[in-house]
Amino acid sequence: MNVKFSRIPELDLLRFLAALAVVFFHYAFRGYAADDMTVMHYPSLEPIARYGYPLYLIHQNVGYMLFNLVRALANRDVMFWGVIAAAIGFSVLVHVAVEKLAARPLKRGVARGLDALQGYALALRGRARQ
Repeated sequence: MNVKFSRIPELDLLRFLAALAVVFFHYAFRGYAADDMTVMHYPSLEPIARYGYPLYLIHQNVGYMLFNLVRALANRDVMFWGVIAAAIGFSVLVHVAVEKLAARPLKRGVARGLDALQGYALALRGRARQ
């Protein structure tokens, strides 16, 4: 079966805007939460923003697939809000089941890797001076 997909230019614009929103989120909220990298602080958004990354990760592709999958089965408005609710619910699940559990080991692994890389770079630098 040969299926031909057509490109939707508006979807590219939405992808760009979503990527821009992610960059703004990381600058505005995460920048403050991670060692005061920016002066902006939004305490009222903290409960929502903790689920930000999984939501950005999931909503676009999964939402688009779900939307196309159930398009003929439900009212368009009901389906739209149902897909949004499903994406938010799934992002909370990813945050709790994956991010929270993996954060500490990932931080330790990255720190060890960076320490090893720094030691290697210092050793190379020492050899170059000799």
